[in-house]
Formats: sequence, structure tokens, C-alpha cells
Amino acid sequence: MTDQSTVLQLRLPATATELSPNAPRSIGPYRLVARLGAGGMGVVYAGIAPNGGAVAIKTVHAELAANPEFRARFAREVDLLRRVGGTCVVPVLDADVRALRPWLVTPLIQGPTLADHVRWEGPLDPSTVNGLALGVAEALSRIHEHGVAHRDLKPANVILSSDGPRVLDFGIARAVDETALTRTGSLVGTAGWISPQHYRGLPPTYTDDVFAWGCLVAFAATGRPPFGTGAPDAVAFRVLREEPDLAGFDGPLADVVRRALSKDADGRPTAAELLTTVAGLQMGCDTDVLEQPTEILTRVIGNQWPLISDAPTRLYEAVPPSGTTARGRARSGRPLALAAGAIALLVLVVSTAWWLGTERRAALDGDPTGPEGQSGTQVEEDMPESEVGNPEYIVAQARIGPGAEPLDISRIRPEGGFVIGLHPYDPEGDPDNIDPISGEPGVDLYEFDPLWARITDDAEVLCAWVFCQDTAGGLDPHGFGTTPAKPEDIMSHFEEQLSRDDADPRNIWLVAEVTYTVNVNGVGRITRIVEMFTP
Repeated sequence: MTDQSTVLQLRLPATATELSPNAPRSIGPYRLVARLGAGGMGVVYAGIAPNGGAVAIKTVHAELAANPEFRARFAREVDLLRRVGGTCVVPVLDADVRALRPWLVTPLIQGPTLADHVRWEGPLDPSTVNGLALGVAEALSRIHEHGVAHRDLKPANVILSSDGPRVLDFGIARAVDETALTRTGSLVGTAGWISPQHYRGLPPTYTDDVFAWGCLVAFAATGRPPFGTGAPDAVAFRVLREEPDLAGFDGPLADVVRRALSKDADGRPTAAELLTTVAGLQMGCDTDVLEQPTEILTRVIGNQWPLISDAPTRLYEAVPPSGTTARGRARSGRPLALAAGAIALLVLVVSTAWWLGTERRAALDGDPTGPEGQSGTQVEEDMPESEVGNPEYIVAQARIGPGAEPLDISRIRPEGGFVIGLHPYDPEGDPDNIDPISGEPGVDLYEFDPLWARITDDAEVLCAWVFCQDTAGGLDPHGFGTTPAKPEDIMSHFEEQLSRDDADPRNIWLVAEVTYTVNVNGVGRITRIVEMFTP
């Protein structure tokens, strides 16, 4: 029986989930408590540090961990981020870039994301908008000084804590984007928060972050994305061709935002200039006689930042790691309130698909042992249908859903959740089926047999449009989805379609690039789904 004096109570986001039976119970010296989310890079867990502090531990997907180029870039980004300070930067506390599944640790921050707060409460009041603009400018200025760009600044990556805005996920998107796993010309970002230059395929620069800062501040002030919502291609057109919608947002700060949203990257201020300019607006003085902007930020947060309503939470109990100090336990006299926005730590929008067509590779070609001598084959331990060894990952374009389920009665549907029909197809086409208009072979949907597959709890899911219309979706230049989602979002979409009176299961499916393995019983294990936009 557990000694209740050693139990910590953690108040986590309501969207946090219990650890699955096959999830690790600890990573490094950190005891895991719950799963906060999953996205383009891996899984993020809530945990307890050896000193009793509450932390977020982000682990890397096995597919990324198996790529030496990603590992090198990830190590470089982590090294840079550990040097970055700043009032509004969420710091990296710890990391192990050499682990079988590399990981990093940050504090968990209390408060909703900007996206959630605006959704629940509407636009921020002017003084809070000013504090947000100043705090995010300070964060961008600090990381740019260290040679790091954010690459995915958006409302879901900003937490409105009681101590001011906090910006998440600096630089990590670049580690994913610049590896061989990503397609040349791909985008990192979310529709409506991507700069015109990035949409045109130009190399990313710090000015992309400044453009996103302008979008962010406009969103906070008006409650609307400055380039609207809707189909990703429509949003992209407005970013490239139309002026931002700033109706109802006037004054000196709005003028700075207009400069930041310039279609011409050279017409945008730097992050350092944003910081100085916005600090000057706060003090109502000329920037030439301005005190240190960080001192102004501290005073603004202390005097003007409001008490932000917490997001819905849920209470968890956990035993701290062995060796936790009495001082660490004493801090837990009241529940540790942790951020609903911590889920944004994982919401890296990696708008890429790894390979066109079907390709196979070994999942792990490096160190065969993991932490504490565990075999690398642990990557497959949550496949209950069989025990398998070092897997081969298949990346294929496929139909998924009820209309892709096997018709062969010998293929029995597995028990459990997140089970779906998976029917890979040949994108190169059937040479015997020539399209009369294009003269090219038509896609061969029936070269491969369908199978049952289970989507893993921590699968990366990127939506283009079909099951994320309420968030406007997002596309890269090749029509692949960029909006993070969860396995349950796909399942809920299919359940909704099947519940209609005129539903025909044979016609309910979507097209995606799917990363999966197949066990000895012929059941797939899906670890990545990137929806393909098919207008």
C-alpha cells in the first residue's frame, strides 16, 4: 500500500489521459504521471522531477529517432535552446539527445493557450494585448539572438500564464523540417500563420516569425485570424494577395502590426525592433531615451497583466521518483496547477510526408539497446496480436476508413480501439488504365490487399481538411495536411459519417499517406497519418 505522505497531487488539463499499459513509467530520472498529447515530433507526458517539481517530458517518435540527420539537428537545437533565457521563454530544463528515443524536459506552465482563451472568452482587452505583444516580442528577440527561429508561432503555442505570456516549442520544428525525412519544398506552419515568403517556397528567415507575431497580436485583439478561416488554399491566397482584416483594431500598436504583416519581408521590423518599439508604446516615450525593454516588460506584467481563467483540469495522484527531497514534497501541500496549454508542447505542425509512393526501411539501425539495457524491439511491444522484433516501417499512400476495410472474412477485425480499415494503393498508376484526358495511367486502387490496422495512441495525425474543418485545416505545397489532430478525431469523423441515414460505408474513407508496420498476423500498426487534400 502506498504511503499517502509520499503522494503528489497534480492538476492536469482535462484532455490529459491515463498512461497506457505499454507506456513507460519513467524517462531518465522523471516519473511519468499522464499523457498530455502527441504530434509531429513525438509524445509529451506530464511528470515529476527528482526535486518534486512538475515537468513536461517530450519524447521523439521512433521513426525520427532512427534518422541520424534528425538526431544531429535535434541535438544542435537543444544545445542552443538551453542557452536562451528570457521572461517569456519556456526553458529547456534537461535533455538526453543520445537516448534510444531522445527526450527533453520543460516546466509545465499554468494557464490556457491563447487559442483556447479567445475561443472561450473572446478577444483580449487592450492592456492584455499590449502585454502579450511585448512578451512575445521579447521571446522572439531572445531566441533570434541565439540563432534560433520559432517556425510555428501561433495561438496554440502561447500560454497565458498568471506571470505573463509564455511561448512554447522554439526551434524544434526546424530540427524536423531540415532532416532527410521531409520533402523538399515542404512547409512548417499552420494555414494563416505562414508568411507569404514561406508559401512561395523561399528559404525560412527570422522575418517569418515577425509575420506570425503580427498575426498573433491581431488575433488576440480582434478574436479573428487576420487572414480568415476556411479551406487552406483560400487562406493561402488571402495571405499572398489580400490585406489583413484588422477591423476594430486601431492605434499605435495596430500600426506596428501592419508593418509586421507586410507582404515584403524587407518591410518588416526585426524582433529586436519590435521589442523596443512596443516597449516605447507602453511607456509613451521616444525609444532613444527608453530604459531596458526587459525592465518595462517586468513592470507591465507585474502591474497590468490580468488574472487569466484556468482551463478545465483533472486531478491526478502520483508517487514521486525515488530520491525526491522532502523539500520537493513540501511544495506539494496544495495541488500543482499545470497548464492546459502544455499540450501545445507537442503541437508541432510538420507539414511534410516522408516519401512518395511505398518505401520500406529499418526502424532502428543504431544502438540496439535502450534505457537500462532494454532492446530496441520495445518499439513494437504494444502490438497485442503478436510478438515481433525490429520492425520495418512502410510508408504508403492509402485509403483509410470503413470503405477500406477488408472484405475477406478470414481477416478478423482485432479487438480494442482505434481499429480502422487500411487499403494501400499504387500512386504510380495502372498502365492498363490510361486516363483519357491526361493520357497518364490512373491510380491503381486495387494492386494491394486491404488490411485491418490499429492507430497507436501516440500516432502523429496531420489533417488537411476533412476532419478538421473547424480549425481551417492546413496544407503544404504538395497537398498534404499540416494541422495536428488526434486518432480519436479521425474515428469520430467516421462515426459521424456512418450515423447518417443515407450512409453507405463503402463510400466513407479518406486518402492519406500512412506510416505503419504489419505483424505476423497481418494486422497493421499505424504510427503516422498525413491526410492528402483531394478537392
